[in-house]
This record gives sequence, structure tokens and C-alpha cells, in this order.
Amino acid sequence: MATSGTVSTQRYNATRVIEHAARRAGYQPADIAAQDLIYCKDSIFTLTSQWINAGFPLWTRRYDILSAAIGQENVQTVDGTVDAFSVYWRLLMPYRGPATLTSGGDGSVLFGGQPNADVTIPGANPGITVAFGSSQEVDTIGVLGGAVAYTAALEVQTSQDGVTFTTIQTLPSKLIPAGAWSYQDLSPTISAPFVRVIKPGSASWVVNQFNFGLPNWQDILIGPLSMDDYYNQGNRAFRNNQPNSSYVDRQLLKPQIKIWPLLDTQGFYNGCITCLSRRYIQDPGALTDDIEVPQRWLEALQWRLASIIIMEFPIPDEVKRSPLLLQERAQRMQTISTEAANSERLAWAEERTRAPIRWLPDISAYTA
Repeated sequence: MATSGTVSTQRYNATRVIEHAARRAGYQPADIAAQDLIYCKDSIFTLTSQWINAGFPLWTRRYDILSAAIGQENVQTVDGTVDAFSVYWRLLMPYRGPATLTSGGDGSVLFGGQPNADVTIPGANPGITVAFGSSQEVDTIGVLGGAVAYTAALEVQTSQDGVTFTTIQTLPSKLIPAGAWSYQDLSPTISAPFVRVIKPGSASWVVNQFNFGLPNWQDILIGPLSMDDYYNQGNRAFRNNQPNSSYVDRQLLKPQIKIWPLLDTQGFYNGCITCLSRRYIQDPGALTDDIEVPQRWLEALQWRLASIIIMEFPIPDEVKRSPLLLQERAQRMQTISTEAANSERLAWAEERTRAPIRWLPDISAYTA
């Protein structure tokens, strides 16, 4: 028996989803005007956004490393975040010691773990090098921005002799805010006697501090607080070297994590907030883009989109004039509604893991 020999390689872009949904709703692709395509994309956007209310699409889970500021309660989550359901304080185990700028200057102050003035690293591809003396594992890279924010895709280089360096990883492009930390975990972690971080380009690099997170760091779960428990605390401005409680304040655009106690200087330079979060499904994008759902969700998407199309698209004139065709259309609407519900039920049933279930009492939508 001949088979394709491939698995999950078939492209299934937004155009194909819309055309299949339209056919199920009784419309031919040729009947779909350009404006209707825009409405279909809008419906995919609102539909996938609504699925977040119905459950937890597991592919939208994210592990984030966030920056907290000295004496400030709000920790900003990543754009697109729906909820942060587990918040942690990471004890970084940061490197402290000598370092050398790529320009040849002394960069030890940048690993001092205490307030200092901004440092300008001049020259093309500016960076900083740490000579550990022997092979040392580095798990996390942190950069404390200077007076001006910028976006950069930093490069991590290693060397065995301190002379010849090889780029091991190019980190994803990320905003480095002014006066705030930007952290990224290395995947995989690196181990070398010499580790260098550079900012590619011809311009100099203005930076305030670095953190190289060494092994044996810890993510310590921060206890969740309700809204009332957080605001009923006697001294919300109390500072310490690490928070032990947090309240997830769900705002219009994205949640904020309110931590307590607030960070003091020691905590700011030696740790950060991490969290397990869930995000929205990606926007539909261009009609040639794939929609960010697993293939096991495609039937649910097409049937549910068909139910929206048959409700929003105008009824053809020939159908309006024919009682028989109107009856057929009503039957089609019922069939689509049934198939959409069945497909969504099967899709949600597969959003599970085989780990033991942990039950936590909860009263929605709000509880003190």
C-alpha cells in the first residue's frame, strides 16, 4: 500500500480555512468578495480570542522572565498575555568578578551588582568578556539598560583561549528598556572558560549592568493573593530582597503582576520574576499565513467559522424567493451548529496532559 510518507507537512493557510468554511455554509469561494475576506479574518480573530475564555489551549503556554524595579509593585507581563497562573522569584546566582570590555577597558563595574553610572563600550560590535579561568556554565544573560531604551539581538560567544571567539547563540531580538533588566535564558546552556556578549553593529553600546546567571539558581513559587488580600495589607510599600506574594491584576490590554514585598537594591541586582503564563492565539495575519492552531483543531475552526459566515453573509436573492431553499438553509444552519459543537468538544478533550490532576478550589469570576 502506497502512502505519502509524510506527517503534518501539508500547508493549511487562512485562505483554505475560509474557503472550506464558506462551502460548508453554502457559498462558493467565487462568491466571497474582498470585503468578505476581511470579515472572515476578523471572525477568526474574535473566535480564537473567545476560545481563550472557554479553556486553556496548551500550545499558548509560555514561560516568561520579567523585570521588576526597585520599590515598584507592578511587574509588566509580555504583550499578548492572558493570565499569569504561576509566579516565581528566581534567585539568579549571578557572576560577580572581573570583566573586560571589547575595547580593552576594565568592565568589572558592570558585574558589581550595585548601582553605578552608565558605561559606554565603544567601537564596532561592542561587548564584554568574562574570563572564568576554567570551564563555567552560564544559564541566563541579563542586561540592565542605560538611559535610552533600544532593541537588540545580542550574540553570545565562547572561547577556549580568550583569543578566538565563536558565536554560539544569537538571542532573539528583544527590547532592553531604559533603567530596567532584560533577561533571556540560554537554550541550550553554554559552558566555556571565556564567555562574551556583544551587540552587533557599528555603534557603541551604552549599558548599566550585566548578569551572567550561573548554575544552581532557584525558581521559588510566590504565593498568590486575591485582590482583597493584596489591598488589605498594612504596608504595601515594605521592601525586601525577594517578594513572597503576588496579585495578578488583569487589566484591559494585559495583566500586571503586583508583588509584595517590593524589591530593595539587593533583590533588584540578584533576582528576577519568572512566571508560567498563557497568551492569546496569534492573529490571523495574511491570507497566505497558517492559522496558529494544531491540525487537530482545524475541523473545529472550519465548522465554527462556517456558523459565523452563514449568519453574517447576506442571503442570496434566489434563496429569499424560494421557501424550499429557505428551509434547506435553516437545516444547513442546524447541521453546522451541531457539527461545530461536536468538533469543538473533541478538540477541547485533547487539550490535556497525562500528569495527575491537582484540584484547586475557585469561584469565578471574582472571589475575595
